[in-house]
Amino acid sequence: MGVNNSVAVRYGCYMTPLVDLSLIRLACRIPLAWKNAGLLQARMIAALHSGAAGERSAYGFRFIDGPNQRARLQEWATRMRPVLARPLINAMHRRSSPQQVSSGEVERWRALLPGEWRLDRTLDLRRLPTAGAFNRALSIEVVWRELVA
Repeated sequence: MGVNNSVAVRYGCYMTPLVDLSLIRLACRIPLAWKNAGLLQARMIAALHSGAAGERSAYGFRFIDGPNQRARLQEWATRMRPVLARPLINAMHRRSSPQQVSSGEVERWRALLPGEWRLDRTLDLRRLPTAGAFNRALSIEVVWRELVA
């Protein structure tokens, strides 16, 4: 939730879905090792929807299989970065990636998802700094359309 909230605070209004005190208390009792590299999330998705869990995810593994060695190594390397170096590493990533999503990409997705965009009321998609931020916004748009509306 941290990345989503960080983007949202800088670029518009936001909400944090699925936050419930009883769920947080339950999650705090789960061993930390289960939470690394997306293992817990993978198991939850597999339990909730095996069909979706069987597809290859953007993380490079199928949720039904859980994180592979590459995912675990990548997560470990991210976790082990010195705290003082993180702002510099993040700045390098921002400078090496496109600063904004192209208008052509936004229009392509608007054509694929026709109709009123719920996010237009709260977020200016043209101001999102990276493709990753735009992808997270698209996820919220789809969930908003399918689950909320």
